[in-house]
Amino acid sequence: MDERKVQAATHAEAASALFDERYGQMVGFARQRLRRHGVPPSVAEPEDVVQTAFARVLARTEPIEHLRAYVFSVIGNEVRHAARRWLRSSLGTAVVDGFRRQLLINASVLVHEK
Repeated sequence: MDERKVQAATHAEAASALFDERYGQMVGFARQRLRRHGVPPSVAEPEDVVQTAFARVLARTEPIEHLRAYVFSVIGNEVRHAARRWLRSSLGTAVVDGFRRQLLINASVLVHEK
């Protein structure tokens, strides 16, 4: 086996172990962030966000030094992508400074976390 295949196998094993150990925490993190952004469960389920993040982590071929931090960053990015898709697809509501506001949006709206 060449070096890249060994690294890929080690990376996949480490990512799988992390997801097995922290799956509940990851789903809770995604759920909290989705709720904070005002994304309804009908638009993005936290389990789906975590699965998408897992696929992205596994697709990466380079070794990841701080895997846990990286995975949670990817989950946060997936939440922001879901929030943007939802906001762009409708005149939805979002949490702004703790209040729900009706948004008139255009394609350049970005969702930022506090």
